[in-house]
Amino acid sequence: MLRAAREPEHAQFDNSHKGFTQLWHFLKKRQAQQSQVCMEATGQYDEQIADFLHNKGLRVSVVNPARIKAYEESQPARNKRTSWMPH
Repeated sequence: MLRAAREPEHAQFDNSHKGFTQLWHFLKKRQAQQSQVCMEATGQYDEQIADFLHNKGLRVSVVNPARIKAYEESQPARNKRTSWMPH
């Protein structure tokens, strides 16, 4: 998670309902309930979390991994990390 003028925050959650709930609380604590989430399509692993976050009111995009890789390669060099940027 990247916040303006601060160091990025990183967190890891289990791919389970408990982990999804922990992620939701993590986002709420950071006032990120109106965020847009973008994730790689991973077959069965992305569906439940995408549904969970969508049902919480977040905009969710599930993207082909090849498109994410192409986007990453088009950007200046940086670490590959999951980031969040407030609107």
